[in-house]
Amino acid sequence: MTNRLPSIYDDETVYSWFCRYLISSGIWREHEIAKELFVNSTNVISKLFIGNINKDTENNIEKVISIENLLKHHTMFYVYTGYCSNDYANEFLYNLKTDCYKTELNIRRPRSENRQLKYCPMCIIEDRKKYGEAYWHNIHQIRMLPICPIHKCKLHNSEIRYIGYGRVREKLSPLEMMNLNSDVEYNTNEMLDKIVEYAIDRYYKQDIKDIGIDYLSIRKENWGLRSNIISFYKKHGINFCGREIDSMVYDNRKNFYTMSAIYYYLKICH
Repeated sequence: MTNRLPSIYDDETVYSWFCRYLISSGIWREHEIAKELFVNSTNVISKLFIGNINKDTENNIEKVISIENLLKHHTMFYVYTGYCSNDYANEFLYNLKTDCYKTELNIRRPRSENRQLKYCPMCIIEDRKKYGEAYWHNIHQIRMLPICPIHKCKLHNSEIRYIGYGRVREKLSPLEMMNLNSDVEYNTNEMLDKIVEYAIDRYYKQDIKDIGIDYLSIRKENWGLRSNIISFYKKHGINFCGREIDSMVYDNRKNFYTMSAIYYYLKICH
């Protein structure tokens, strides 16, 4: 690598971190980025994990933060393992550390997945005060998460879209250089606050030693579970898609936010 990687900020995505490094190093062109960070000239920066990084990049990362801590706290690792078994979580972490690129390609993602990076206007203000610049927060990128868990305001979709396997279309798009919407719209739905608080509490308290919940107990519920969940949240002004609930409970797919809503329902209603 041309220079040493900077310190990584609290809850910063790896994508954001790489963007800051590349810009400060004067590296903009696609082929230069690939040569600087990745194994192949066709590789691009990943929004979800760390991409197909080369050995030199891996060694430089280790000088700032361990690969394991980077994967666990600055990628979507906990989002994809939060409601899986311990064995699955351990195996997934091992595979990411061994071959992150191949592991990321094998992840099943729903067609409805949000394809824009998100941000909180209040976090931007606070980050600029604390660090002198804004950056992409990892936790804001949780699929379907509607509000910032810190400020309880609506998350904005940015202009930055990503395509299959979490690859970002725009090669370098640091949050500080974006055309941002500074409007702040606070959430007034108390139930939505509770779902988000429950989800984020699980997210931050997870550790590889005790990660995951045996959610087979949910499967033992009768087929009325879906309608019960939908009806319950609808009364509180929150709409969930029946197909999304079904895929969580019966098809073994795990959407962290939706699973959190299901577990919160079971916690207070059972």
